[in-house]
Amino acid sequence: MIIIFKVKNKVIKLNSPILSKLGLSDLLDQDLSSYEYFQSLSKQVQEKLRQEDVGSFTELQQKVLEIQNKEE
Repeated sequence: MIIIFKVKNKVIKLNSPILSKLGLSDLLDQDLSSYEYFQSLSKQVQEKLRQEDVGSFTELQQKVLEIQNKEE
């Protein structure tokens, strides 16, 4: 995420990967597809995901695959 703001007629660009990264609860609040996908998972998988660093739908899908592969 790039943040641009003006201070005393100077344009300042701030590139912050921290600000562009959503946490799991933010992701579920802001992305309906992620929320629906998360809700379709077993409670056990949901609990494991809450311990992971997930910030996008793609990451959510990848973590689910990792969890499922570990269970096999």
